[in-house]
Amino acid sequence: MIQGHIPEQVIYVSGASRRVQVKWDDLANSEVLNEEVIPCFPVDAASEQSLETARQWAGYRVDKGKKPAEERRDNKPFEIRICGLEVRERGGRAYKVVTGDGYWFDLREDVLLDAILQCGISKGGKINAQFIWGKLGSQMKLVRVGSALHTALIQAGKRKATAKVKGSELQPGGVYRNVKGERFLVIGWVSTIQLTYNAAFTPGIYDRGKAATPESASRTDIPKQLLFVEIADWQLREHGSVLGVLEHLLTLKESFYTAYFKLQKSLTVMEHEETVELPEDILARVRTMSLKCLTTGRKDTGPHAIELSAAEKRERALANAAHSSELANVQAHPAKPQVSAEFEPFYALFGTLLSTPGKS
Repeated sequence: MIQGHIPEQVIYVSGASRRVQVKWDDLANSEVLNEEVIPCFPVDAASEQSLETARQWAGYRVDKGKKPAEERRDNKPFEIRICGLEVRERGGRAYKVVTGDGYWFDLREDVLLDAILQCGISKGGKINAQFIWGKLGSQMKLVRVGSALHTALIQAGKRKATAKVKGSELQPGGVYRNVKGERFLVIGWVSTIQLTYNAAFTPGIYDRGKAATPESASRTDIPKQLLFVEIADWQLREHGSVLGVLEHLLTLKESFYTAYFKLQKSLTVMEHEETVELPEDILARVRTMSLKCLTTGRKDTGPHAIELSAAEKRERALANAAHSSELANVQAHPAKPQVSAEFEPFYALFGTLLSTPGKS
């Protein structure tokens, strides 16, 4: 899903006029095109930063007090014709077009191909379509009116204009999208405990027989955070539904998959897609999943495996336990943060290393 919109107004920042000459590659002293044009940089009128970039492009120098010409206009459809092709560094190519009033712009190859296939080109280079300015990310782009890209930008603009949904309004089981089109499944507000472990305060893992120091571990109680799951489009295609993706993630045993589960103080989204019914034991299953990821695949094997000492095994276990502590200790808010029964054996590893619990 694209991120962008159709600006209401644009500012044309133009440089000095120039003559464009296009010649045959294989015929000397012959011309295909020879005309005067006005190189121009289009800017979304709502973006002051882009306007400053355009001024620099046009050769504006503060010390000389020379400003480029600027024209604000409504972003309405207009016609263009092809008037050249620029070959740039590293083999890059940009088709050039000119408007009825002589402004000279780039036309992206994907837009040109769409226009040729859907509308065609008349003698003289005029494309049989109308165009409008669209903004994709931070870039301005000529877009054919009525094309798939035009429709997508209109829809993206509507999402952007939609009132933002605040974190306090998010409901468990709600599926939401943010302005970038990213999709999230909200599980709910939770309290949790975060254990941190800093190996920099301890002897190296292969310094046998040495113990960690008290400064190497700490505990932070977090009374309220939002727990949600990021759902990618490819996951939906593979597992059929949001709940199908969730069920799949809860069965995994590799720690890098826990990255799909997010714990944040807030989440800003733009639209609500649907609401699904979450399993009643969802938090218990999240805790179990995180512990599986914590304990699976941690043994050293193979011809170059090193037998770890008791101190080294403790060090590694401390680091692993801290890595998954937040997910392993989630409790439904407003319950106070507490160590879950599942996590107790790992929590015991921290023992006297723990300093006084912190506050969020």
